[in-house]
Amino acid sequence: MSWITKQQEQRHPLQFEKTFTLESLPNTAIAKISSIGNYVITVNGQSVTDMVLTPGYTSFRKRLQYQTIDIVNALVKGANKLVIEVGGGWQITKLDMDIHWLEKEQLSESVYCDLSLNYADHVVQLMSDETWQVSTSQTEVADLYGGEVTDYSRPVQLLGNAEKIKFPYDQLVPQTGPDVTEMITVFSRQIITTPKGECVIDFGQNLTGYVEINGDFVDGQHIDISHAEVLDVDGNFYNANYRGAKSQLSYVTSAEVHTLKPKFTFFGFRYIRLDHYPETSANELMQSLVAKVVYSKMQRTGSFRTSNDKVNQLYDNVIWGQRSNFLDIPTDCPQRDERAGWTGDAQVFINAASYNYNVSQFFDKWLADLNLDQYENGGVPQIIPNCGNRLSSAAWGDAATIIPWRIYLFYNKLPLLKRQFDSMKRWVDYITKTTDEPALWTGTDHLGDWLGLDAPKGSYKGSSREDLIATAFYAHSTWLLIKAGRVLNKDVASYVELYHEIKQAFNQRFSELKTQTELALGLHFKLVSDSDSAAKKLVELIRQNNNHLTTGFVGTPYLLHALSESGYSQVAYDLLLQKTYPSWLYPVSKGATTIWEHWDGIKEDGSFWSPDMNSYNHYAYGAVADWMYENVGGIRVLDDHPGLSKIAIRPEFDQRLTWVETKLKVAAGTIEVYWKQISPKKYRIDVTSPVPFVFGHQDEKAYDAGNYVFYDQLN
Repeated sequence: MSWITKQQEQRHPLQFEKTFTLESLPNTAIAKISSIGNYVITVNGQSVTDMVLTPGYTSFRKRLQYQTIDIVNALVKGANKLVIEVGGGWQITKLDMDIHWLEKEQLSESVYCDLSLNYADHVVQLMSDETWQVSTSQTEVADLYGGEVTDYSRPVQLLGNAEKIKFPYDQLVPQTGPDVTEMITVFSRQIITTPKGECVIDFGQNLTGYVEINGDFVDGQHIDISHAEVLDVDGNFYNANYRGAKSQLSYVTSAEVHTLKPKFTFFGFRYIRLDHYPETSANELMQSLVAKVVYSKMQRTGSFRTSNDKVNQLYDNVIWGQRSNFLDIPTDCPQRDERAGWTGDAQVFINAASYNYNVSQFFDKWLADLNLDQYENGGVPQIIPNCGNRLSSAAWGDAATIIPWRIYLFYNKLPLLKRQFDSMKRWVDYITKTTDEPALWTGTDHLGDWLGLDAPKGSYKGSSREDLIATAFYAHSTWLLIKAGRVLNKDVASYVELYHEIKQAFNQRFSELKTQTELALGLHFKLVSDSDSAAKKLVELIRQNNNHLTTGFVGTPYLLHALSESGYSQVAYDLLLQKTYPSWLYPVSKGATTIWEHWDGIKEDGSFWSPDMNSYNHYAYGAVADWMYENVGGIRVLDDHPGLSKIAIRPEFDQRLTWVETKLKVAAGTIEVYWKQISPKKYRIDVTSPVPFVFGHQDEKAYDAGNYVFYDQLN
């Protein structure tokens, strides 16, 4: 492998250039490219791909992706110039999130390129080597968190020939995840002059990507932009919640450049502040600024609409949360100095994610990195790719079992389940080996019910007992391992025995469940011996709290499911439709366009939660969407029919919704369920299904694929 670089005293983006002459044009010209830092490729000044933020984010100490790009359409007879500009990116940015998890080695911008010019009777190969020239870039600073500084008046300085280096990591692999591209264009909504006199542009939607500026510029104009998700209670620009991420763009313009946008970074934002900008009319300003929404190219599969506009906005917020955080990896948030692949966030959202989009390829890639970063003892880091040595935690490490099973179940992806089975097994075995007591998971610190509202003062962890949460997930992961083993014809008899031991130990140790989260886990994971009493207690706690939840990251995804499974769907609806804090609709009432990290990210008086951890684009609580698809919309997965080759239709009605329409694309076509109220307690359900299905809650009947009309009653 021919990797090249150019040593610098300070790290800055570099341009790697190769000139070559063609007497005739090849049939194809396939460039295989990778880099340390993100790269942008041009041929004869033309962009040759719509991919951005390449080569993507993997456990790059163990594998690094390359892209395969056909550049033939940009080639000309005679002299050609290929330029690969490298800077910023996950490998170059120090991913320490302000708490120094990892003192990363100082990596230099480097590139690998293998260009094959394919003629009818021969192949000419041009490899990156010492004949390539290296020069400075007009982009002076490129950082994932800080942003970019580009001076188009700055002369490009030739630094000399490239230097060969030995490839420092284990393997170079073809890209496995979907392309990251500019997916949507959002136009500026309004110009705001804040009370401080600052000029702020509102795009009307919290999003992930960057601003593109189009116009006729003159030489030497200065443009400086800052990003924010919210305005403060007085209407002023606010981004203290970005912590150490400066999230700024800075340009010195040139009359020859008519489009300005970053190359090596992205931002999470709804608002931008024009710190410096050429004087222009309001109309020209609005026309010149657009936001490019960037995320992994995934097929949209689900849709959900109801008679309630606030519920519809909540659903849209879930969709935008997924768009914003499915950028090559499942980031927890896109704005602050983090943007990391937290395993807990990914696993709680996987069910909703698979309804909204086809995430098969996306998680295939991410789970491969989980395999590589799983510790030798079977523990799973809290973040994948692992950017620091973090202890394994219940509900976070369980991504190793929960996500592979869901991907298999939803997409019938048997090869992935086979590949991940050993990882699943090692995770369960890790718990068995590290616990202080057999059949329980004790003696380990965990993240607990993170951000639970019943947390003691000064703590981010809810009051639910960590050992209980850990043991519940121990049981759940063991059960998923059993199911996967049976699909793969593995001998899982010892794990069946272990599962029953865990369940028995759970009931002996935790005979009294005390919080909403504890009860939701015990019920949904089918661990409690007296489910009726547990369900009644859960309802009692909710009623005592004025029909409000108290759950955090661990309990929230399962709360409504636990209620519906126990016959209390109306209580689940009470929580879904609750408008006051804490609830899913409270942020909607505050103008949220994505899901918040905290139920009260903006308080009733307009003040903010602490800036140290207050993301307004944190998708985890959007996990409620899977209950909306399944229990409100009625489309449900059957464990024994992977790939949704057969489904269940079981909508649950509530008089506060007069109609609901749900659609889901599957391999065979699109499932559509539409129900509406036709009298106070009577409903009509129209079903179109390209696959066989069962209908009903108690007396299920089987139906072939086709179009049907049913009538049902509200219990």
